[in-house]
Amino acid sequence: MRDNKDESGNKRGFKFGEVLGEKTDEELKEMLKSLYADERKLSYQRRLIHGRIDILKEELVRRLKQKLERGEAIAEDLDIEDLTRILAHPSPPLLEPDINEEV
Repeated sequence: MRDNKDESGNKRGFKFGEVLGEKTDEELKEMLKSLYADERKLSYQRRLIHGRIDILKEELVRRLKQKLERGEAIAEDLDIEDLTRILAHPSPPLLEPDINEEV
């Protein structure tokens, strides 16, 4: 039989804040510790992904530079077609800020 709790210790079907009043101080501290650990893992994964993105961008730039050095065209027909299609469509109207709106 399942204990009807998710991986964070929350009752299934309840919002995070709704169960906090039922928790002891120690349980809240454990939840906080668990969330900090989750955040560290996610942050690490995010940094890895951004590093890989940077590597891929640099590789594309390196290849474009090589094409330029060899005198090859860097814009392909598909790029030109996409640009033409994009520029052929009118842009959405610019929204002007309401100067009477209170901040």
